[in-house]
Amino acid sequence: MPKQLLKIDGGETLIRQTIFRIGPLISLERIFIVTNKNHAEQIRFQVPELKKDNFIIEPAAKNTAPAIGLAAIHVNQCNPNAVMAVLSADHIIKQKDRFLDALRQGFTAARSGYLVTIGIKPTRPETGYGYIEAGSAVKGMDFQIFSVKRFVEKPDLDKAKMYLEDGHYYWNSGMFVWKAGVILEELSRYMPVLFEGLGKIQ
Repeated sequence: MPKQLLKIDGGETLIRQTIFRIGPLISLERIFIVTNKNHAEQIRFQVPELKKDNFIIEPAAKNTAPAIGLAAIHVNQCNPNAVMAVLSADHIIKQKDRFLDALRQGFTAARSGYLVTIGIKPTRPETGYGYIEAGSAVKGMDFQIFSVKRFVEKPDLDKAKMYLEDGHYYWNSGMFVWKAGVILEELSRYMPVLFEGLGKIQ
């Protein structure tokens, strides 16, 4: 069974935690789950609060980019100016208020056309996560947000220690915020084959 459907910390399953964690910002009717057909029924059973139309079913399990593109196509059709958050359902987040604040800030930046990724300040030298190296601060915002200098794959222990000491590296959470139309433009530019396939779905 996928970990998203498990009760890792003894409470709700991870997917239910993800959905209801964002409740103060995003209503149920505006939450869409992208999954493949093998897991769709299990997820529907666990989340009866969501209507059938709120599920976007991949015919086969693919990588992250096709799933994001499929969701962006759907959201863009509903509202071309919509800002969407991409949240994987495998996080345990204890500081919910801080997370919601980060999302709010992400929405604000995304409305200005930025592609936003949420980084997590590391607390230890971790070799199991990818990292984001922060660049310069983005001007014109009422809060602190940084450009991305680079993404780093899972490092060895020595590099992980260096990243922790440096202070400019963050764990890559795999959570993103952007306008649906903007990410589709980026996919057309950098992943034209994928974008062409999405166009056929559209």
